[in-house]
Amino acid sequence: MQVSLLVFAARMTQWHGISDGRLTARIVGEFSAGKTRMLNELLGDATPQAFRPISSQEVQTRLPLEVTYGEQAALQVVDRRDDTVLDADVVATLEQFPHRQEIVAQGWLPERHRLRLSLPLQQLVLPEGDRLHPGTQPRRLFLIDMPGWNSGQDEIAEQDAETIMAGDHNLALVYVVQAARLDSAVNERRLKAFLKAVEEAEFVDDCHLLLVVTHCAEEDRVRLQARAAEQVRVIWAGLRGDADSLTLTVQCVDFGHMPQAQLQSFRQQFWQALLAPLGGGAPQGHPWLARIRGWPAEWALAPRVADAHAILLALRAVLLRAGDGGKFLPGMNMHRLVDISREEM
Repeated sequence: MQVSLLVFAARMTQWHGISDGRLTARIVGEFSAGKTRMLNELLGDATPQAFRPISSQEVQTRLPLEVTYGEQAALQVVDRRDDTVLDADVVATLEQFPHRQEIVAQGWLPERHRLRLSLPLQQLVLPEGDRLHPGTQPRRLFLIDMPGWNSGQDEIAEQDAETIMAGDHNLALVYVVQAARLDSAVNERRLKAFLKAVEEAEFVDDCHLLLVVTHCAEEDRVRLQARAAEQVRVIWAGLRGDADSLTLTVQCVDFGHMPQAQLQSFRQQFWQALLAPLGGGAPQGHPWLARIRGWPAEWALAPRVADAHAILLALRAVLLRAGDGGKFLPGMNMHRLVDISREEM
C-alpha cells in the first residue's frame, strides 16, 4: 500500500495532457545587466549544471532562450519563428549549453530558432490554461531570455524595442538593469523604448511589468527601488497620461551577497508578481485538482466512482431489508428479499 501511494504521489507531481500555451514573459536588458544570473538564481537547482545559461560576458549565443515546463530537464533547439507557433518542432537535443561557434556552424538562426530549456518547475505551468484557448487544459508558460543590447556583437540584440521586447501574448514583461546603470542615458533611452513597446503590447490583463535592479547593495535597496519606480511612472504617464494602467513590481537584489533566505524570498515574490494576472481567476482548492483534469482517459475516475456509488446504494437498500429497526438479524430467511430481482440481489 505504501509503495502504491508513493507511485501515485509521484505521478501526481507530473502534468498529463499538457501542451504549449501562447502566454510568454520576455526578459530584456542591457548587455551584462545580470539577466542570465537572475535567471539562473530564479531557476535554482532545477537546472542541471550543463544546461545552465551562459552569461553573455562569457559567450553570446545569439538565440533567444525560452524556459518552460518539462517532466525532465532537457535542452533543445526548436524551430519557432514566433510565439504563435505551438508544439514547435525539435531540431536538435543538446548535452550542454551551446557556444556561439556551434550555433553559427549549425546554421541556427535567431529569426527562426530558439533554445528551449525544459524544467520540472510547477511555476512554469498554467494549470487552468492560458485564457487564449477554450477550456481549462493545462498549458506551458514560456520565460524568454532575449539577447542583451549594447553588446556591440550582434545586430539581433540591437533591433528596435518593438521587435524584440514584447511578444504576441504577454503575461508580463521583465526588465533587468544594473544598479550603477539605472540613471545612465542608455538605460533612460531603452527604458522609454521598452515602455512604449509595453504600452502597445497585448496582455492578459493590464500592462504588467517586473523591473529587477541587480548589483544593488543592501543599504541602497530602498532608495533605488523608489528611484526605479519613479522613473517608470514618469515615462508611463507621458505615454498613457496616467500611471494606474500599469501594474509595476520592482525588486532590488545583489545575488553575490544574498543569504539563502533572502534568495528564497526573491523567488517567491518574483513568481507571485509574474503570475498575479492569472490569480483572480484561479480556483481555490487542492493543487491536485487541476492535474486530475488533465489525466489520460484510461485514468478517468468519474465513471468508476459513479459505478461504486450505485453499488453502495444498492447494498444499503439490501441491508435495510436484512434488519429490523436498523439492527441486523443473523440467520434471517430470504422472505425479506422476495420482491427484488436476482440481478439486484
